[in-house]
Formats: sequence, C-alpha cells, structure tokens
Amino acid sequence: MRRFTAGQVHKPTRIHRVGQVFKLASHPRRFTLVLVLAMATCLSLLPAPSPAQAGTVNWTVVDTPSIESNVILSPSEVNAIAIGHDGRTFYALDIPNGKVFRSVNSGIGWDDITGVLTNAGATMPAWHIALAPDNHNFIAIVTSTAAAPRRVFISLDGGNSWHDTNCTATSNISALDVSPNRNGYDIMVGTRTGAGNG
Repeated sequence: MRRFTAGQVHKPTRIHRVGQVFKLASHPRRFTLVLVLAMATCLSLLPAPSPAQAGTVNWTVVDTPSIESNVILSPSEVNAIAIGHDGRTFYALDIPNGKVFRSVNSGIGWDDITGVLTNAGATMPAWHIALAPDNHNFIAIVTSTAAAPRRVFISLDGGNSWHDTNCTATSNISALDVSPNRNGYDIMVGTRTGAGNG
C-alpha cells in the first residue's frame, strides 16, 4: 500500500481491468498500440472504395478548323466559357476578336451574338461571363470602357436582349459571378488595379 502526500502526482503503473472498464496506466506505448489496433479494426469494417474506371473521362483534341464541325468559328480564340445548368446552353468569349458566341445545342452549332450586345450599348471585347446556376437565361457579362473591363450587362432572356447595369466599378473587373434566385439575382464582381488595392 502506498501513501501519497499533498502535491504529489500519482502515476499508475498498469492498465487495470475493473469489470469492463479500462484505466489508462503510465504505459503510453500500450495505449497507443491499443488505439491503433482499434482504429485499424474500425477501418477494416468500412467498404472498399470502387476502383476508378479507365475511360470515364476522355479528352479529345479538336483541330481548327475541324472536320467534325466542333469549332466555334475560325479564326477564333476562346478566352472564357460558361455553361448553363441545362447542359445545352454554352457561351464563349473571344477577347482578341471582340466576339461573343452562344450555342443552344450543347456546342453543335454556334451563333455570334456580339451585335445584340453592341446594339444595347456595350463596347467590345467582353472579358468575363457568368450564368445564374439555376437559370441559363440569366447572364451577366463584363464589357469594356476605354479598353478596360468595367461595364456589366445582363440578359434575362438567354442573350436575345441586354441591359446595362450601370455598375460603378472604377477599377478593372477581374471576377464575375451570379447567385441563384433568392427573390432576385445577386451579381458579384471583383476588381483589381494591379497595385493590390482593387
């Protein structure tokens, strides 16, 4: 029998089994071993993940111009792509050529809708495009002011008509996104100056 005085710390020297309860002793190696074995046992009961299937994702190089007609327009230089939630509506921006293209049949055919934007007062090129995640007809697009990405136009009808939002960005818009409809859509823009104070 041991006696302890106030201020002393008692460290047990064994793991004692009392009924079904274990007390931790001062043998951390045993405790660690028991813990590792318990975790290994639990993990072994989990179902094994399915192996990845070869060929699930395939990439194909499409030459320009393509004999498969998978080219938007030649020459074109696609700088941004947006795909609607319906999986059939695609938009592509060609900044060097100042063009905006739309496909309503999953990219099989493409229409140049640049004229619709310029008729609404937009100056090309268009720099960024975003679609509402729950409505492929709600589109926001960043166009130019003095050759800088500073104006935001929206379309409520899939790009058939456009409206200037009168965004007051004084710096270049470098990011654009649209929220789902929650009593209206929110359009988010991120700006930059190149000096870290956008």
